[in-house]
Amino acid sequence: SFRDRDTGLYSEAYFMEMFYREWHRMIREHAALSVLVVHPNVDIAQPAGLQDYKFLAQLIDQNTKRTTDLVSRFHNNEFIIGLFDLSPKGTETIIERILDAIKDSNASNDLHTTSAFIGALNVHPTKELDISKVLYEVESMTNLHTRQKLADSAYELRLHTVH
Repeated sequence: SFRDRDTGLYSEAYFMEMFYREWHRMIREHAALSVLVVHPNVDIAQPAGLQDYKFLAQLIDQNTKRTTDLVSRFHNNEFIIGLFDLSPKGTETIIERILDAIKDSNASNDLHTTSAFIGALNVHPTKELDISKVLYEVESMTNLHTRQKLADSAYELRLHTVH
């Protein structure tokens, strides 16, 4: 199935298939893309945490508004977002929109005081650049060591440059 049954978002397998296609389109068009990994501070093993996770899935999907944006469940408890033909500034706008929506949902008690860390990488794909290395780099931004150094509901946006 191309949809995750718990969240209604795209499945990880579908995301990867579409991301690969869009990657090659960005190469042909000499355009940039951004990939984001959102790590919510929720325990999906607990009913309240799973409820928050599902709520966050919809919140993230609603705040990535372009039809070309891809939002998917990633691994078991993260989200991955593909933003195509977008500048670093545009990427930052979307990240801030997502984090503001989380903050507003916490204030209105729609969430059980949830926070998230977002790792983001803006890149100009090339034929020489390995997609898996790009995904690994952005995913590594969300590891525990990085999150402990930064405040809750924070993000890091890197620009990937070819040397």
